[in-house]
Amino acid sequence: MRKFVYGTGFFVLLLAVGLGFYASYRFGAAKGVETARKDYVSEENTQEAETRETAAAADSGEPLESHAVAAEAKSTVGYILREENDRVVVYCVDGTTLYEYTDIFVSELPYDLQSQIRGGKEISGTAQLYSFLENYSS
Repeated sequence: MRKFVYGTGFFVLLLAVGLGFYASYRFGAAKGVETARKDYVSEENTQEAETRETAAAADSGEPLESHAVAAEAKSTVGYILREENDRVVVYCVDGTTLYEYTDIFVSELPYDLQSQIRGGKEISGTAQLYSFLENYSS
């Protein structure tokens, strides 16, 4: 009889723990859906505002810029390409802060570009940097 009572108590305990986990999962999932819905509405409002701004700029005859170009123009980031151990190394515009090591060999680049990099080739903007890296990486 004692085994039956302990067995039943253990089963009820497992059932309560399982129901607790299930309720926690359902509550979290519902909260996640609500958060996603709020994010979607917020993103939709942002897109509508951008559309209105673009339409207003088009109506006024001003030249249109992409948002990436406008953001980069605001933050004017520069880089310097240098040679270290026959590889191209990217430094921030201050010339001392290392930004990235690359696997691009200077000896494999065109001669004009080799001399520019040995002298410290300046690149303005992240888009221009990534374009360079994509063009010359193997």
